[in-house]
Amino acid sequence: MGKLIKQKLMVAAGIAVAVLLVFAFVYGRKLGQSETGGLVEERKQITEDVLAQQMEGIGELNTAKYYYTNMGRYENTLQFKGQNIPFTQKAFIISYDGTIKAGVDLKEIGVVIDEHVIRFTIPQAKILSHDVNMESVTVFDEKNSIFNGLSTEDVTNFLTDQNKRMEERAEASGILDEAQENTKDCLNTLFAVLLQSEGYEEGYILEFVIQ
Repeated sequence: MGKLIKQKLMVAAGIAVAVLLVFAFVYGRKLGQSETGGLVEERKQITEDVLAQQMEGIGELNTAKYYYTNMGRYENTLQFKGQNIPFTQKAFIISYDGTIKAGVDLKEIGVVIDEHVIRFTIPQAKILSHDVNMESVTVFDEKNSIFNGLSTEDVTNFLTDQNKRMEERAEASGILDEAQENTKDCLNTLFAVLLQSEGYEEGYILEFVIQ
């Protein structure tokens, strides 16, 4: 339960940061406008180009995170004609923490304005990053053989395989579905801020279509 609450808080923090970025972008534009002749007070009409520029400025939107602790065992023994060769075993057990982030690339979102309906075509959410906390890495029960020594490549290949397993576990837990829904919430919040702070016409309805 504690981990779930932590994940929700991190998502909320991410949304808040995204909103602050929009505020900063809009405020910066207003300062520039005021120095060159003041602002237009009347309500403006939003355009598809304006919305596309906003999303390009933000880039990727991480809307879901999956925290995990993984422990895996690596073992390898040289063989001859299907039989293990004695004294050639190498093995280790490794434990580490990681974070998987999922979301969408806002540059891939399509925008169409139909009167007062803003329709977003959103791509399927995907895993955007996977970070291993190297400070958390602990190796147990290491076995080495002079005939079959452990190498950096062994560890790298093993971690690559384990990371794929962790991403599959994250997807099975629903991280992509959560990211998809959170993306809609973020867009609702971001463009509500944009429409109000930039003086655009009100009354727009946001619709979402998943590719």
